[in-house]
Amino acid sequence: MEELWAHSCNVVGDRHRLADHLRGTAELAANFGRELGWERLCYVSGLVHDIGKVVRPWQEYLLASEAGVRTGRVNHKTSGANLFARMAREPGRLIIEGHHSGIPNFGQPSDDDSSSLDRDREVEEAARLLLPELDEALAGGSLIPDRWSQWSSTDPTALEMAVRMTHSTLVDADFLDTAAHFNATRVQLTPMADFSALHDRFSRALDLELNARRPSPVDVHRRSLLEDCLAAADSPQGVFRLPAPTGSGKTISGAAFALAHAARHRMKRIVVAVPFLSITEQNAAVYRRLIGEENVVEHHSGIDPGLKQRNHAGALGAKYGVENWDAPFVVTTTVQLFESLFSNRPSRTRKLHRLANAVIILDEVQAIPPRVLPVILDGLRILQQHFGATVVLSSATQPTWDLVGPWRQAESLEVHDIVSEPKRLYSGLRRSSVEWRTVDRLDDVADTMTTEDTVMAVVNTTANARDLALALRDRAAEGLFHLSTRMYAGHRRAVLSEVRERLTSALPVRLVSTQLVEAGVDLDFPVVLRALAPAENLSQARGRCNREGRSVCGRFVVLASPALSTLDAYRVGVAKTRQHFEVPGLDLDDPDAMRRYYADLYATLGVDGFQEAQRIQEARRLLRYRDVDKFRMIEDDATAVVVAAASGAEHVLSDLARQLKAGGAPPPDRFRRLQEFSVNIPTDMMARVGGYVVEELPGVSVWRGAYDQLTGVRLDMTPHDSVW
Repeated sequence: MEELWAHSCNVVGDRHRLADHLRGTAELAANFGRELGWERLCYVSGLVHDIGKVVRPWQEYLLASEAGVRTGRVNHKTSGANLFARMAREPGRLIIEGHHSGIPNFGQPSDDDSSSLDRDREVEEAARLLLPELDEALAGGSLIPDRWSQWSSTDPTALEMAVRMTHSTLVDADFLDTAAHFNATRVQLTPMADFSALHDRFSRALDLELNARRPSPVDVHRRSLLEDCLAAADSPQGVFRLPAPTGSGKTISGAAFALAHAARHRMKRIVVAVPFLSITEQNAAVYRRLIGEENVVEHHSGIDPGLKQRNHAGALGAKYGVENWDAPFVVTTTVQLFESLFSNRPSRTRKLHRLANAVIILDEVQAIPPRVLPVILDGLRILQQHFGATVVLSSATQPTWDLVGPWRQAESLEVHDIVSEPKRLYSGLRRSSVEWRTVDRLDDVADTMTTEDTVMAVVNTTANARDLALALRDRAAEGLFHLSTRMYAGHRRAVLSEVRERLTSALPVRLVSTQLVEAGVDLDFPVVLRALAPAENLSQARGRCNREGRSVCGRFVVLASPALSTLDAYRVGVAKTRQHFEVPGLDLDDPDAMRRYYADLYATLGVDGFQEAQRIQEARRLLRYRDVDKFRMIEDDATAVVVAAASGAEHVLSDLARQLKAGGAPPPDRFRRLQEFSVNIPTDMMARVGGYVVEELPGVSVWRGAYDQLTGVRLDMTPHDSVW
């Protein structure tokens, strides 16, 4: 039999033998599938996924493309999908059909290939000669696990997730085996982590840090929280609630729970998902410091250049830098986690199988939009009940997720509290008083801030933040700083660093910020002003007031004013906040009051009835994966632009331009460096300022307009204004 190839020449000039690729992918997929409980199904999916490449037209297409001759594309998926469907029925067909272009809708095959070869019998005969072990696989009966048959009638979204997980094992195995070929290397998987050793390392490093740190009046409460987390770690796998005030050390204590829990139950990995990029970077740095850089993977969105590295055959080759979470400790964003969980695209689904038997910490869960809660909660339910995950809900303002449909209706899904006495913990960590004040003008807020040496004001919009900062600049306020998403990431980090240094040195600081400082940003001000917002936002901002308890009592002031904008998404929450907290005078740190607030808020919003979530859930039940792929955590459209005025940006842009001009494909880490200099501009503003946005590299837009060193990108301009 003549030699058959899967991929064209690699860096050392060798082609990829088809039999080697199919066996290599099958073995990897089986390894991943073992954690799911259907190793054989995953093995056979790898064995047949590219079986359509045995036919002469595809082999001729490969060689012609390698020689630079353009020919029509040749379908190689359909025959493998048809063969797999004989053993794994229609759900199996979706797995093979979607291994390149994404899982299709049930009953609607993928349209990725422009032609189809009606030669299944020819393919099967050639495949049996190429892979003698295929005879045993084909003779072994149905590959469908019994649970799949049960789920199809009793829990259809669990079946939908099972297909996703199986697809994940296949595409991850395919990516890895293909990448190893093109790089002329071997596939190297990270060995299973020894979480007992990691927990010991974590504990030793934490003790050293605590002993070296300046003592704080709140340390006794942080130690109590840590002890509660370690005590709860011996509990069976499940869903856990970690309610603790801001500044109580949830990041550290939550990690301690996860490490001890993973060690106790021999779990595979820990995934920490946070709502904001700034917290991802901050938390990842903490974890690296405590358990070692080699054990932590940080994965979040960056600039996607839209470039694909292709082999000489034109088929998608090894796409470097597409993370598959092959690490003991993963730090990501909730957007990355949940948009991957409900995506149909291989570049995103490939990591999903690593959520099985994992500890998933959802930090600042109050930030997850209510409109997507039914979808997210159902996904978490399935990961816990059917795939052995433990889910930890970490927040100072615990939402009542147990009252939302998918969890309220779920049998045998209990939410366990980690903290033994939450009311006592909140009471002990009450470090500020709350004052509700009405002001007429933005200037009134600026005047108040000038009377304080150290004060922070948090507002709801970037426009309010800019206007207030400029009003303070007009007053020549000393120690003036501004933070918002109109500033590129590197600028924001530099400002935070300088603010912390001045706070430590007891120098004047007047900081104006949007809500980006409200979660996970370690700042400590004696006075904090907060524009009226939902209770969860107020509580988070309050956590930056007298955080370390060094003042007798901090002052937290809630400002209601017609000059301070309220986001549309906040309006119901603001009304319920005033009803539950302002009029009765209840404390924002009262867990029982917060639970009543959330129950009322969710009932008023009608969380169970959100049409968007209902459409996604119905599509999941019908296995319509392309329709489910429309799930989005964030509604607002924005364009990421690189700020040319940022220090170092021009150098990175020039370097990338040179590499692209030379015909190379720069590694994605070069493009990720642009994230340091990027700002997101809302789509509705692009028409006004688009004249300053230039696409200078494929998929990379550059801001050539003005950049204010206090407030960031100037969006109050029109293209005919002077950029100077």
